Amino acid sequence: MARFKWEAARQLGLLDKVRREGWGGLSSAESGRIGGLMNRLRAAARDIRGPRETRDR
Repeated sequence: MARFKWEAARQLGLLDKVRREGWGGLSSAESGRIGGLMNRLRAAARDIRGPRETRDR
């Protein structure tokens, strides 16, 4: 999860701000943009890897 968060911040041009001020220094709008992009990045990674195998209980 953390790698998607950092990658999203980088892609949105917010990485320097996060490094300077921390995650708490982001506005709610910036945090929302990061969260939305994180979901898209995770979905893209899931599409590339394929669905997780399910285990029988």
